[in-house]
Amino acid sequence: MVDIDRDGDPDFLWIGDDQQGIYWIRNHLPSTPNGHDLNNDGLIDLADLDAICVAVRDNRQEMQFDVDEDGNVGVSDVQHFHDAVLQHVFGDLNSDGLFDSSDLVMLFQKGQYEDDLENNSAWSTGDWNCDGEFDSSDLVIAFQRGTYTR
Repeated sequence: MVDIDRDGDPDFLWIGDDQQGIYWIRNHLPSTPNGHDLNNDGLIDLADLDAICVAVRDNRQEMQFDVDEDGNVGVSDVQHFHDAVLQHVFGDLNSDGLFDSSDLVMLFQKGQYEDDLENNSAWSTGDWNCDGEFDSSDLVIAFQRGTYTR
């Protein structure tokens, strides 16, 4: 097996019985039973979402980040990974199943809200639109998703 399509998963390649051609089957199975471990730390978590955001921000078209398999690495991959793979409540940074004031406190304690440092923010520090910054546009996205609980 070899990774023909460079998506991080080994594909199947063989020579047919008729000796007339080489055949390839793309491996659609995820790296782990629950999805892709994109940063190779053995976990499938928000750090993998951070990795996708960096790829989106840097316009890297490495197929391992194309988790929705549409042929393009973009914000839709972030959303798919978050919603379908992690099955995470949007905005829930402390993993208690809720997006509430404790998550907002956690975010603001990280000190990256509208700071003067460029591209220093990640998903786990409030950059929910993957532009490298935690600012009001990220909060708008979070509240538009409708998952905030008082």
